Amino acid sequence: MCRALNLSPEEMKRFHSIENPPTLNVLEEEIRSKCELWKPVLIAVDSLYMSHEREENSNTEMRELG
Repeated sequence: MCRALNLSPEEMKRFHSIENPPTLNVLEEEIRSKCELWKPVLIAVDSLYMSHEREENSNTEMRELG
C-alpha cells in the first residue's frame, strides 16, 4: 500500500479505517472530528454502504442496484 500511494511507512501510520461507520445523519460530524484528529490526506466513503440492503457479494443484486 505504501508503494501504491507513494507514502512512507511513517505516513501510513496516519491511515485509519472506521470499523463501525456512522449512520448517514451523523456522517458529516464524524468526518469533521476525524479530520481534526488525524489530518488525513484521503477520505474514502462507500456511498452505497448505508443506502441499500442488498447482498454486496451478489453480482446480480449489485448489478440491479447499479
